[in-house]
Amino acid sequence: MGAGWIIKDHDLSFSCGINYHPSFTRPELLAIMTALLAVPNNAEVAIYTDSQAAIEGINHILATDGTTWQTNCETREGCSKLQ
Repeated sequence: MGAGWIIKDHDLSFSCGINYHPSFTRPELLAIMTALLAVPNNAEVAIYTDSQAAIEGINHILATDGTTWQTNCETREGCSKLQ
């Protein structure tokens, strides 16, 4: 499975593959999180997705300052913590 995003105004894009038997939500979460990491702090960002699970997942991660992502990550091989 893969994830990716495009920033049209800056001709910038990203794509990657995902291992470890991910759910359909994980690629969407990865795409959203990497897109957020790529934009400057305090930038105005619009993200479009039809996945309610991805929206809820990102809102939960943001509400916990990434600690949920880090805790879940500690038990998985090949997973990186958010900084």
